[in-house]
Amino acid sequence: MIAPDEQSPTPGEPGRVTHLPPHSWTSVVLGLAVVLLASVVCVLILVRYLGGRPVNLADYTATQIRALEDLLASNGVPRSAIQRTSDELRRDGEARWRHAQIEVELPATVSAEGMAKLMRKEMTLYNAGVREEHVGTAVLGVRVSVGEREFAVVKLRSPSPAPPARPVASGALDRVPGAAPSASTEAPEFRTAARAGPLRRGEADARDSFAGTETAFADAGDGFDAKTVKDGAPKVAIIVDDGGENGEVTDLILSLSPDLTISILPNASSAARVAERARALGFEVMLHMPMEPNGGGPGAPGGITTAMAAAEIRQLTDEALAHVPGAAGANNHTGSKFTVDEAAMQRFLEVLKEHGHYFVDSRTTDATKAYEVARRLEVRAAERDVFLDNDPEPASIRRQAQLLIDAAKAQGFAIGICHFRPETAALLGEIIAEIEASGVELVHVSELVH
Repeated sequence: MIAPDEQSPTPGEPGRVTHLPPHSWTSVVLGLAVVLLASVVCVLILVRYLGGRPVNLADYTATQIRALEDLLASNGVPRSAIQRTSDELRRDGEARWRHAQIEVELPATVSAEGMAKLMRKEMTLYNAGVREEHVGTAVLGVRVSVGEREFAVVKLRSPSPAPPARPVASGALDRVPGAAPSASTEAPEFRTAARAGPLRRGEADARDSFAGTETAFADAGDGFDAKTVKDGAPKVAIIVDDGGENGEVTDLILSLSPDLTISILPNASSAARVAERARALGFEVMLHMPMEPNGGGPGAPGGITTAMAAAEIRQLTDEALAHVPGAAGANNHTGSKFTVDEAAMQRFLEVLKEHGHYFVDSRTTDATKAYEVARRLEVRAAERDVFLDNDPEPASIRRQAQLLIDAAKAQGFAIGICHFRPETAALLGEIIAEIEASGVELVHVSELVH
């Protein structure tokens, strides 16, 4: 007798379930193997297709070459000292990319090693490789590549040491407004500046000519009288950029003199808390507004670009100011493209003016129009004179701090910018003490805008 569950089902009979024999494990494994093999074949076909497509890096490498030049120009190297000696389109099969050679005459205040380190740091953000090589004793070569394709060779040439008998100090005194010109012993490198008359705020040589003149100012010695420049003690403001994160660096900087000015990124994780804490301690607080760099994009979250309409710039600026409560003014974060565009700057500055705030041009590019537009709109404004910590080495930061002091004595006032970085935080107390010991007064930047 056949058990009920083993009986063959009657076709078409309602209520009866047909029991099929189970698949063997061999069949299941074989089916999976076929599917896997088909997937591998598809992937190989796709890789072969993509590998056969032409690689066009021409636009990308052209943009990075310009970014290298802008990086040099925004870190103490005059545009006139940056020469692109070759620029060509290279090919390897169907791959294409730009290749340029750039010759750079570094001022005495910029070290080749420090600049190479900065280039390596910046280019890493764009997945580019940087390799250094010494070309003789005074030239450091920097080769920049994407993958295996080199797209730039930058030759950083340090200045030759001055002959020991050269009378530097007498020429330096010609640069001090109100001082009597020296006789024929003036140093040749200062002749242009000396004959251009007293240095005034906003003149190009008043800023760029500090490159290489720190020795000259030092040689002027104790006989230098700041009152020949401006009635009263010369003044310095130091803006500390990129604030807004809690941590040891912030704690250390906020333990220093409250005469520093703190500039806070609007979308930093603790922007409002750091702003309120800094103001409670007596610091002046600014908005560090992200603006479009030459590479495109907003520069940082919440940033503004040249393509934005006035309404969008207004909305983002209002939101940024709301994230930094109590901000007295603003300066730009990046912005090498935005600050060159007068129409875009006007849209931004009109909003800032409505809030009653000042603007400090960080001068991330020599081509900036920001200060000019601000003056035209009657927005209180000023410009950065010296970046203190683009090279994080302590010796470099100290040199830049001395340049800031020298600039203040020559102009009557000067503005320096540094950043929330461990290396900077460790030296700021020493720099503040040096400023005060030199007879220069450290003030909030709002005292220097006009």
